[in-house]
This record gives sequence, C-alpha cells and structure tokens, in this order.
Amino acid sequence: MKKLILILLILVSFSCKYGNKENVKSENLETINKSKEDKEPKVLNKLVLPSHTLWSFVRLSFEENTSSKERLDAFKVTRTSIDETAYAVVNETPIIYGSKYRISINAKKGDNGHLFGLRAIGEYPHRIDAVFDLKNGLVKDNKSSGDFIEGRATIAPLENDWYKCTIISELDADMVKIIFGPTSGLRKTIVWEAQTKDFCDVFVVPSSLTIEELSH
Repeated sequence: MKKLILILLILVSFSCKYGNKENVKSENLETINKSKEDKEPKVLNKLVLPSHTLWSFVRLSFEENTSSKERLDAFKVTRTSIDETAYAVVNETPIIYGSKYRISINAKKGDNGHLFGLRAIGEYPHRIDAVFDLKNGLVKDNKSSGDFIEGRATIAPLENDWYKCTIISELDADMVKIIFGPTSGLRKTIVWEAQTKDFCDVFVVPSSLTIEELSH
C-alpha cells in the first residue's frame, strides 16, 4: 500500500511539473506573439496613387503581358537604352512631412534580368534607394540619403516566383515621387538607374504599387 501511495505521489508531482512547464511555454509564446504585434507598425493611411496610364517612362518600354505564362495584370518593363538612365516615374504624391511610409510593389525577374531598383524621392538629395535580387529573393542593398532617415528595405516571396519589394522610411518631405525599373547592378545603389550592360527587363504589377503611412 505504501509503495502504491508513493507511486501516486510521484505521478501527481510529475504531472504538476509538466503542466507548469506547458503553461510557462504557452505564456512565453503569447508574450513573443504580442511583442511581434506591438513591433509591427499600424497603417494609419493608404494613399491613392495615379493609374499606371499616368506614369512617365524614361527610356523604358512598358508592355502589357500577353503570355499565358504570366499574370494577366502584369507588365513587362524593359530598358530601351544601355548608355543613358532609364526608369519609370510615378509623379509627386502629397504626404505628411516627417511621417513614416511604406512603399511596396510586386515584381518578378524578367527574361533578361533579375535586379530591380526602387526609389522614393523628395527634394534632392532626400531619398531612399533599394536594389532587389528577384532571382534569389534578396535585398541586394539599400541606401538613405539626405534627411530620409531610418530607411530600410524588405523582400517577401509570393506565388510563382513573384516578390513583394518594399522600402520603409521617415520622409521629410511634403511630396514624394516613386521611381523604379530594371537594373544590372553595374553602378552603386544610389545610381541604379544609370547605364547597364544590356537591355534588362523585369515584370511588375501596377495595381500592387502602394504607399502607406505608418505609426512610429
């Protein structure tokens, strides 16, 4: 009988310890998840950008996809010059001076290129630049200039080798332009739109381009 009571006490003790460990583990996971939620900035405002029909293209062709191999809402962006700068421009959008913004667009490597440049620019020299590797899903580099502080870039995988390319920065400006295009990586990040070694291209989805005001 004494042995039986001893065994029961050991089992109860083990059960309590195990239960406490599980509770602690669960509480730790909740704390971690809550911490992640707290760190994730809230979207305060999503700005309306002009339609791609109003964008400007400097030495770039912008062709609607006609291949069944790609998304129907995708466009192929191709450089038409390798000796001069080439880029697409989304004209000035009003923003709140000093607020933090997130600018994103979905892109995919092209038939003749896999590097993609993205820039947000206020008055010169205030801007942030990023170059994305759409083949390997990496941020190749990003640079902040002037008064655009805390700039960073991220890339997130989507379906069928598409990626969401994003830059985030506090923008000390009243207006912002968004500039993007294919690049070959020959130049520094801050001049990714300069000369290239070939007529490189990428795919983009115009409707995916967004600019969001974030909480600090």
